[in-house]
Amino acid sequence: MLTKSDPLRDERDALTRDLLAEHRRLREKQQELRAQQHSCEIILQRAKYLSSEQRDETLARYEEVTRALNAVTQRCNEIERDEYVRAELERAVRAATARGRSSGVTASDCWSFAKPAPDFLAEEEPEFEGLARDLLAPGAITMLAAPKGLGKTQVAHALCVALAKGGVFRGERVKPARVLLLDRENPRTIVKKRLRAWGADNAHNLHVLTRENAPELRDEQAWRAFPAEHYDVIIIDSVGSATEGITEREGKQTTEVLALVRDLAAKNLAVLLLQNTTKDGSSYKGREEWADRVDILYEVRDATSFLPSGKKAWWLELPAAGAASWAERAARRRGRIDYRLAFIPAKFRLGAEPDPFCLEIHLPEEGGWAVRDVTRELMKSAEDAVVRAEQEKTKQLEEAARVLAETVEARAAEGTPFLKSQAEMFLRHYGLKRWEARELLAVKNGVRWRLEKSSNGRGAVTLSPAAKKDCRCDASQTRAAEQHILADRTNVDGENQTYSKPAVDAASRGILSSPLFNRGRRESELFQPASDAVSRSTSFSPPEEFEMWQEIRKAFWKEDL
Repeated sequence: MLTKSDPLRDERDALTRDLLAEHRRLREKQQELRAQQHSCEIILQRAKYLSSEQRDETLARYEEVTRALNAVTQRCNEIERDEYVRAELERAVRAATARGRSSGVTASDCWSFAKPAPDFLAEEEPEFEGLARDLLAPGAITMLAAPKGLGKTQVAHALCVALAKGGVFRGERVKPARVLLLDRENPRTIVKKRLRAWGADNAHNLHVLTRENAPELRDEQAWRAFPAEHYDVIIIDSVGSATEGITEREGKQTTEVLALVRDLAAKNLAVLLLQNTTKDGSSYKGREEWADRVDILYEVRDATSFLPSGKKAWWLELPAAGAASWAERAARRRGRIDYRLAFIPAKFRLGAEPDPFCLEIHLPEEGGWAVRDVTRELMKSAEDAVVRAEQEKTKQLEEAARVLAETVEARAAEGTPFLKSQAEMFLRHYGLKRWEARELLAVKNGVRWRLEKSSNGRGAVTLSPAAKKDCRCDASQTRAAEQHILADRTNVDGENQTYSKPAVDAASRGILSSPLFNRGRRESELFQPASDAVSRSTSFSPPEEFEMWQEIRKAFWKEDL
């Protein structure tokens, strides 16, 4: 790091001063030439009143002024490409316009920075490099909003130590940076204990300012003297403690504080703000201007002991974050030394919005704390949950079909036909939904049983045992039928999706029509399974009590009618 007495830095400063002085002279010359060019344009607009000699002389003068103006503009652009000069010019303009102070550039000079679009687009921009992937970037303001006590401060401490030491964060090595941690939230002893556990003993690029000495964001005089050139990152924990006394009603004071924070970012600092949310966890505390001014906004949610089902995106299944769920969160975290925090982006101005990610912080009592990205593990668990759910559903469908087929065969042997409507209710008792039961009856038709129109003339559909030749189907046909039902089930369970009845071909449309229940049957025989239809799974055992069968029949009867 260069010091103030370093000859290289002194030479760099002297060169910057010379370039700034030349830039100031060129800007003055540029204004003069633009005025002359404008005068020539006005004269040429009245060309019909000029003689040929006057017109030629004006045109020659206009071309000469234009060439001189282009040369001056080109030289100004070359000077402004110097990063030190550009930083000084921007700082001077902000000071002159925001606070009315003169720093070598007057307030009126800010208009001289307006450039033609082709020149503006032709300027070379330095390659953008973030400090921490999807979290911090030079000149950008990031805000993390989370309920109090969730662990956002721990993540901020891990991040600042990794930046100061050039360590690893989210599986990537970060570039060393000079970091200032301004903590007005926690006591000095707690900050010291946590930073020591995160390994900050040899983090010489990390400076700490605790609440005994840290200024409020309302202290304009203190922040005006902030040595921005000494730091690359500033972390403020938290916004609420740094803006004490400013409520949501004080819009003017909030705007002034935000202007100060934006001035810090304008000095090419990466700013990280930690903010608490409201009790219900639905929004951050403070006025809406905070979300309007920041460049990156993340909602932080607790994901400890969370296992996604895979039915929808994992971050949409996270536990609730409101005060009503604090007891559940405490139960999930009790006795643990590792916690998981999910980061869901709500705003990202720097480019395409990144995907949510999940961090696991490991906080053993003996120290040696660590943080790692577990997003892939979470996604893998969601995929595994989907596979398990499909396997369980396939097993459930096959078991229900087996029990129904045995019951159909037994009823056929007794000479009592089994109606399709009764079979649907039979399958629904085994945990299938109405559409799943109907789909299973259709796809297993000719495999496990046959659907036939009744010969009593009432249009009823009955089930009869499948012929032996029909039962000789390969395993791929059975699996295809099961996958067909599983695919339809996915469409039903997905969020914001509506279920449409499975399509049935025209040839079987009459066979699969659903009639009303046959009320002439005795209640005791309506759903009585075959005596030899022994279930192989306890989850599919039919009720033994006659009263339960009666209640199921009445409930389903009412629903169908």
